[in-house]
Formats: sequence, C-alpha cells, structure tokens
Amino acid sequence: MSNDSGFQLAGSAPESYERYVNVFMAPFVDAVIHRAKLATGDSVLDVACGPGFVARAASSLVGSTGRVTGLDINAGMLEVARMACANSNPPIEWHEASAEEMPFEGAVFNAVLCQQGIMFFPDVRKGVKEMCRVTAPGGRFVASFWAGLERSPYMEASMLGMEKVFPAGSMDSLLQAFRLDLDEVAAIIRDSGFREVIAETVEELVSLPPVADYLPGHVASLPCSSEFEALDTAVRQLLYDDITNELAAYVQADGTVLAPFAVHVVAGVR
Repeated sequence: MSNDSGFQLAGSAPESYERYVNVFMAPFVDAVIHRAKLATGDSVLDVACGPGFVARAASSLVGSTGRVTGLDINAGMLEVARMACANSNPPIEWHEASAEEMPFEGAVFNAVLCQQGIMFFPDVRKGVKEMCRVTAPGGRFVASFWAGLERSPYMEASMLGMEKVFPAGSMDSLLQAFRLDLDEVAAIIRDSGFREVIAETVEELVSLPPVADYLPGHVASLPCSSEFEALDTAVRQLLYDDITNELAAYVQADGTVLAPFAVHVVAGVR
C-alpha cells in the first residue's frame, strides 16, 4: 500500500491486527495459495503482506530452494511479520515499500500474491500494472479483496454501527474498501497484461467472540482506533448492543457470533 493508503496503522495496531484480524484472513489463505499453484523452488512475492499470513503459507510450499518476499508500506506490520515468520524456511525477505512503486527488477517472481490488500490501493490500476511488471512470463498472479458489505454481516453491522457514533467521515476509507467491483478488477487485470483471468467469490463462516469482547480488539487493529478510544463507556455499550441486535440471526446461545464473510478472488497468468 502506498503512503496515502486508507489503511495505515501505528503503535500497537499491527499486533492487534495479527491477533484479531486473523479470523478473517486465515480461512482465505488457501483460496489464494491454491490458485497460485506454487511449486518447489518458486520465487513468490506477497504484496501488502501485513503480518505475513500468505508469505508463511507460501514458504512451506516452495521449500529451501525457493524464495519468498513480503512487501508492505507499514513498518509495524513488517516487524510483526518478522517475529511471526522467524523460523520460516526459506527465510522470508521483507521490504517496506509501496505496492505501486516496488523495489524489484521486472519479471523476477513466479507468483505475485495479494490477500485482502488491493481495495486499499489509492490507484488499483497502477498497483496491478506494477504487480504485472514484476511477474515472470508464465508466472501466476492471485489477489483477493472484500466483497460487498452486505455479504459480510459482522462487518456490515460493526462498520455501519461505528459510522453512527464516530465523527463524520471517520469510516469512509473502510466503507469504500467494500465497494470494489469484481468485474472491474478482472478487466484491470486483463488490461495490465495478465491472461487466463478468473474472477470468483469465496465465502466462509467465521466464528467470533461476543461483540463486546471482540470489537475493542478488532477496532484496535483498524485506522479508526482513536475514534473508538474517544467514546465514553455508555456510548461503547450502546454500540455493542446495536451491533449485537443487528447480528441477532447469527448470535449463538453462548453469545458468540457465527456469520459468513465473503471475498472476491481474481487470478491470471503473465
């Protein structure tokens, strides 16, 4: 993500991201990895890698003769990734840089992957063209990004609930990230130089703790964490109650939430 990305994290937020956002990431790692068709010895780039969810999985598949590189604009995310992936074999290389201006020569990676990142690129077309530039001929490109907000009930209830109580505009970048159109992204991928493009939607059930237990940690991993911290106790409780009521159909007897979450997946060959 570039410096003006709508998803910038500071302080302890990257650690919270690793802990709380994993529930929305882990079920979809296979969706990216499977379509990448990784083989022993492959060179893989994980773009907007965050704490390295995809890079970790790729490292176990390419073996000691392979190469895995993670790239993210956020230094805190990369620090968490280094710690989480310290024992990876091969060791993973980490680069702090924009996805739109990557510090790599052209055509050097057998697979370029991006899990739930491109929806925060300031210029999706520029980012995809840059990913195409560094993909070797015959190499694979796979990216996933959030489907519409209505496809993910917890996200819809929490994001819209927070929009009601936060200062105007605080949620704009997060809400906008759910509006990236699958067909438009597939067209961008084709126009950027990839062929054999596939575009599909993948849905999984995610299990979450009760809203009052989960939301504070989740929000701590988002750019709107300061707005949440500014809420007084009474307003926070009203927010928890509002979100829980909106999720009534998905709340289990013990208060946990079991709800679908959907991502779009696009893939192509260079």
